Amino acid sequence: IQWTVNNATDGVSENMYVEIDGDTDKYSFMEPFENYITQPTPRDSDGLSVGDKFDDISMPKSVEHILPSSEVQGDIWTNKGGEGAGTDGGSFAIGESITIYFWVSEDMYIEIWDELPNGTTKVIGSGYVNGGRTYQITGVIGVPSGGRMLYLVDSSGKVLDSCYIIVLAEVKFRGIATTDEAYGQAVCYGSYYVKVRVKEILYDPENTLEVGKEYEVCYGSDPKNIRSGDRLEVYGISYIKAGPFQYYGRVVAKGDGYYVKVIDQLSTLVVYKTAVCTTGDDYFSIIQDAVNAANDGDTIIVCPGTYNENVYVDKSVEIRSYSQNPEDTVVKGLNFDDYVFYVTADDVKISGFTVAEAFFGIFLGSNNSRIENVNFSNITQEGILLYDSNNIIVNNTFHLTGMLVFDSYNNKVTNNTVNGKSLVYLENVNDYVVENAGQVIAVNSNNITVKNLDLSYTFVGIEFWNTSNSKIINNNISNTIRGIELDYSSNNTITNNNISNGLGIRLYRSNNNTIVNNIVSNNYLAMEFCYSSGNKIHLNNFIDNTDQVYTYRSTNIWNSSEKITYVYNGKQFTSYLGNYWSDYIGSDADGDGIGDIPYAIDGDADNYPLMEPWEYYCQPARTTPKPNVTVSYEWHDGYINLTIQLRNEGEESNFGGVHIRLENATFVSVDEGTFDSVTAYDIIDPEAVDRDPANHTMKIEEKPNVIELYVKGDSAQATARIKPGAGDGLKIYY
Repeated sequence: IQWTVNNATDGVSENMYVEIDGDTDKYSFMEPFENYITQPTPRDSDGLSVGDKFDDISMPKSVEHILPSSEVQGDIWTNKGGEGAGTDGGSFAIGESITIYFWVSEDMYIEIWDELPNGTTKVIGSGYVNGGRTYQITGVIGVPSGGRMLYLVDSSGKVLDSCYIIVLAEVKFRGIATTDEAYGQAVCYGSYYVKVRVKEILYDPENTLEVGKEYEVCYGSDPKNIRSGDRLEVYGISYIKAGPFQYYGRVVAKGDGYYVKVIDQLSTLVVYKTAVCTTGDDYFSIIQDAVNAANDGDTIIVCPGTYNENVYVDKSVEIRSYSQNPEDTVVKGLNFDDYVFYVTADDVKISGFTVAEAFFGIFLGSNNSRIENVNFSNITQEGILLYDSNNIIVNNTFHLTGMLVFDSYNNKVTNNTVNGKSLVYLENVNDYVVENAGQVIAVNSNNITVKNLDLSYTFVGIEFWNTSNSKIINNNISNTIRGIELDYSSNNTITNNNISNGLGIRLYRSNNNTIVNNIVSNNYLAMEFCYSSGNKIHLNNFIDNTDQVYTYRSTNIWNSSEKITYVYNGKQFTSYLGNYWSDYIGSDADGDGIGDIPYAIDGDADNYPLMEPWEYYCQPARTTPKPNVTVSYEWHDGYINLTIQLRNEGEESNFGGVHIRLENATFVSVDEGTFDSVTAYDIIDPEAVDRDPANHTMKIEEKPNVIELYVKGDSAQATARIKPGAGDGLKIYY
């Protein structure tokens, strides 16, 4: 009990004795006597009246000779208990004010003792008092809860009187009220019990509890002290209907093994490096010691300083810096190869730290936890590994690291940055385009497009978890531990990305993805496939990687699914195309740009390895489209007036000409046509390189002639006047 002190108001000193030539003035005035004359107060012979307060009582200088007689009597009671010896002191809540009254029959030295539930006793007041007078002392109830005794004791240690008080804990309660049918009332069989006041009901299917009401709670095997804010849970209780706590209102636990267990006993534990920054229930020099000593629900406050340790958190606690300034409270990994915080308990909160200089930052293998206002710096691998669900990651800063998700859902990840840019976290999102980020993580999403990003110095640049039908396009990813990672993600496309200085592309249990036109260079490993099959990988460049591909229980397709027409060294070929491997040592005897022997890949093979980077193969020869041709003619004076019309179908322009060859006929004239982009002329030599009409003269002779039309646009038309040879037919080729 924490006691407050009130000043005396009767104007007479009760603890100061004035010696006068061997005599003593026991009732010296506090002020000049004139102040006591105008308003005299009737008093008894000792100068005191009933109700005087036991304020600032102290032992006189020479008290050893002041001993009570054997007949001395005394009473002690509280403002909630009846006056007189042996009365109950009533029930109080922690933090509630209490007034203790006492009376003794003789002038004497006394003490007031407070005996706590654990048996320890402390003196809460002492001093010399006058017999026959009632005194009072006021204080505030403190922890712990439970039954406790107040004693009025004389100078020899003899107890003159006592009173019993109940200190209530306000608790969050989870349990079932039961009764013993034989007795028709709730009882405790050989168990101890404490009285509690219900603050919050967590679970009460029988509807037997009421917020604010007091109940006696039995405990057997787990007799912890119950304190304000604790959460209780009933173990081993049957569903015997009792009604709403009739009779004694007890939550019953029958014997050992049936008990109410404290599942949250809230304490504040303080960790300090050089100086204590705040008050608490206990103090430690390292964080791990505080976690070891904590109970679920406790708060651990860490004072400013640098702590070199790896903290294993297996209890539902809050660990926060006192200042909430990450710069002045730093936790560095003592074992560099381990996590700084390794969290396995649910309902953990960590906030206000810098986590630095370790291989890993925080492992979060828990539910309903929160990481907030944490700076991650000089972490080699992931800053946070989300390994469970329903967590909150908010207002954190990742420098040269980032986050990784593994089988984790229903998280809220907001307002985090990676190297000064947003950490974009998408969950259950459809049809979304990401165009600005420092890291991208998509979980359980569909039709996501990630494009045109520059990502570097994070753990994984782009991660898809259980995300499908999405695209990763035209991104530059460098100096990441993993460039692109697909986990449980299928039917995605990865194309036109540059990935360097890390692990390029990793697939885990991800099937039927397409990886094409990427440049993967200078990585310690270009690609990794674990339990991932049916992926199509072709027309990629794998250049100067320490290791090109690692596969485990995966079978994939390392060339195009169809033949491609392409030009290599000025010649046109049609074939399947694989990938370019800078360490390929095969030859190309036929000069088609494809290696003659496969490139081996951990049981798979690229059967069509490219001799040059894929860009050299992507200009295939263009075939001349054939427009729709309409030919019409009429006879006039022994000549044929021929009209030829060309029309493109669906093409903005075709890429070449259409030759109309007239066999066994003679041009008489050639019309240049009716369309600006049409050229109609004869060519004496159909193989001639020079096709400028100005360089050719129309000749009337019986030999093949050509009209050549170039169509640029929708249509073109040309006409010719022809004199056919006697007895010969007319043939037109295009």
